[in-house]
Amino acid sequence: MKEYCEELNILEKNPDIQVLKSFPQHCCTTRFSHCYDVAVCSYRLARALHLKVDEKSLMTGAMLHDYYLYDTQSGEVSKFDHWMHHPETALKNAETICELNDKEKGIIKAHMWPINPVIVPDSVEGWLVCIADKYCAVREVVTLRVLKRTLEAAEV
Repeated sequence: MKEYCEELNILEKNPDIQVLKSFPQHCCTTRFSHCYDVAVCSYRLARALHLKVDEKSLMTGAMLHDYYLYDTQSGEVSKFDHWMHHPETALKNAETICELNDKEKGIIKAHMWPINPVIVPDSVEGWLVCIADKYCAVREVVTLRVLKRTLEAAEV
């Protein structure tokens, strides 16, 4: 885990990735934090399941899986269009900041499965990021709802 975290820290310091801190994600976090959490969760899941993975591809794909540079809350893009098409936007954007191997491209393209049932993960790393992405998204949304209820109860 130590080596993975050291490499992840190098990647996360990239100014092109730092820009994700300026975009909200799932109402209560930043897109950067979400991607970082998915990268860590994917790795922990691989270790817990004793899976041999390409750690560099896992990390890169996870950190760039939501590398679309628009605010989903602005209303410019419908939720349906966003859910279906942001992986291809993220991939195009990611390719402008680094060279991606086929596995990393596949991770980014397929991370929305099963919401987009047409593009299915084609690697262990792709499945791990897909699962970790859903887990982290649910955790972020539930955290927001619990926080709202707590604040509402405190106002009573």
